[in-house]
Amino acid sequence: MSEDWFAPSPAARKVALAVGAVAVAIIIVLIATNRDISAAQDFQADVIARPDAGPIAIEHYRFADPSPYCVWIPSDLHVRRNIREGHLPLWDRRQGGGYSPLTNVQNGVLHPLRWMLALIPEAQAPSALIVLGMALAFAGMIMLLAEGYRLSLGASIVGAFLFCFTGNGLSTVHFSGMLVPIAHLPWLLWAWRAGVGPGSGGGRRRAGVTAFFIGLMALILIAGHPGGVLAVVLTAALAMLADMALARDWRPLRLVAFSACAALMIDAVAILPAALASSEVWTYKRFTPQGLTYVPMAPGEWLRAAVAVVLRGNTGSPHIDHSSLYRFAGPCAIALAAIGIAVARRRRDRAFLLALLPIAFAIVIPGPWMRFATFVPIWRNLNPWYFATAFCFGVAIAAAIGFDALAARFGWHRRSLAVFAAVALIALPFAGDYATVYHLAPARPFTASTAVRFLRALPEPLRITGLGGQTHLANSSELTGIEDLRFTSPLLSRRYHEWFALVDPEVLAKSPYPTTRITDRLGSPLVAGFAVSHIIVSRMPTTRMKSEIAPEGSRTEALLARGDAQRFSREIYPLVLSTAWLEIRKVAGTPRPRAHFAVAIRVVRDLTEATQLLRSDSSLPLRANVVEVPAGQSVSVPAIVDPGRVR
Repeated sequence: MSEDWFAPSPAARKVALAVGAVAVAIIIVLIATNRDISAAQDFQADVIARPDAGPIAIEHYRFADPSPYCVWIPSDLHVRRNIREGHLPLWDRRQGGGYSPLTNVQNGVLHPLRWMLALIPEAQAPSALIVLGMALAFAGMIMLLAEGYRLSLGASIVGAFLFCFTGNGLSTVHFSGMLVPIAHLPWLLWAWRAGVGPGSGGGRRRAGVTAFFIGLMALILIAGHPGGVLAVVLTAALAMLADMALARDWRPLRLVAFSACAALMIDAVAILPAALASSEVWTYKRFTPQGLTYVPMAPGEWLRAAVAVVLRGNTGSPHIDHSSLYRFAGPCAIALAAIGIAVARRRRDRAFLLALLPIAFAIVIPGPWMRFATFVPIWRNLNPWYFATAFCFGVAIAAAIGFDALAARFGWHRRSLAVFAAVALIALPFAGDYATVYHLAPARPFTASTAVRFLRALPEPLRITGLGGQTHLANSSELTGIEDLRFTSPLLSRRYHEWFALVDPEVLAKSPYPTTRITDRLGSPLVAGFAVSHIIVSRMPTTRMKSEIAPEGSRTEALLARGDAQRFSREIYPLVLSTAWLEIRKVAGTPRPRAHFAVAIRVVRDLTEATQLLRSDSSLPLRANVVEVPAGQSVSVPAIVDPGRVR
């Protein structure tokens, strides 16, 4: 029985090692030639720009979602710099007045793959993460297909290529929070079939593989984006349940439960801070309509989307994270997968595809039958893109099985030529996408622009904020070294959210997307009390989160948020620097120092009471500081007075 589940293949292991060697060689070449394939090349100075083309118009952005350059690049560099300096990346003081990366779970700051970037020069670190992640996924698929499913080495290469270099794989390359957890999926199921699942044997090999299985579970849970983690966990769980059901052996379920508990205990240092802070977290997924991303399609729309899996539709979107790419598998891949599904019915250890593919397809392309999911609060906040991994994974396995079936049927003795032909046919529809996703450009370390040099030269205290446009992106402080009041993240602290709502009750309507806070009402005492001294004003008209250079001579005031442009008169916010892309304006008055003596203090019991008090009296910060003292705690500092009184 064990031979049906796990057949060691020295050839597969040699190829997997060769994939790792090739990945290291690619990284060395990138370093030696000073090249870059990451989203870092899209960021230049104070705006999102291609180095050779200046600021990009909206239709030329590679990403519909700006997360690669305003979330992942800064976060991964923050991890790298902290590790090189000898401490854990537990706090970032430069963004939004400071935040804990641990509570922002999608950054996966404790995953060792990100820590390895400390060994790579900074200019190539983001590119190295892409290469390592893709190599991990490719090698894992070869091991799983060759050893777990006992397929030929050629079929394993075809399946691994399909998993990594077709639509879904390409769409995750620059989103490290998705790439890193997905890269673990084939390894997790390889460990399942090697030493955990039914008929996998026992003894030392099983004990060692079980430890590896637990370690993989622990790594997946801290790998990054919760959507990617959930997709990996559900895909693996479905495959495991199918294996146990087909083998009629449910004994491994206890070992899986034990492994999951052990993984949670290992990850406690990463999971507990986020869990304990959950009541203090604000997320657009829960509180705004933009978070409700899972919407079933009408029959006609669903039919077009289903056809686009085989024949890619012309959507007019150039973005590599658009559904036109991540759903697309191509005619050759689908044809091989169809043959593989027909063959898999005859093999008990492969028949789980009959469950995985239809379920994954129904979730990724949700028709009217998925309307029940919209009544589940958690499910409504999920994105079909998260689960495209499950569909792509199933197609890759089925296509590899189909390739072997064809090879056996037609007696292909020169299987290497057949492998080359299959890979070429699979890759052909994605030729243009490869050039976009793996765009090779000179690696240019961040160079301070005139505006950045100007701000760096100013005396402390100094914290900036900004308006619409990609001028000094929120989260680019990791590159510029300038503290920014803004912070881009799907998870914000409730304190940060309430603070901005007090400054501007209409802030969500003015911000380009609810993951960022942008306001033009900066006269609030709360702003002056937070050491905000300058405003970065884009000279680029904005559409959502994308920008392009304004026509020559256009008035900056005409480009600002909604109907409040008059607030930015030169008398209130004097202009101190103007460049082709931006203006820097001074906030009236002297910002309060970071540390100061409180003249008077108002005592409240919690954040809710503090918010209500400040909302009822917007001028209170001019006269007193509001301090939260939880009920039941005694206060002996003379300067603190009874609730409701001001000293």
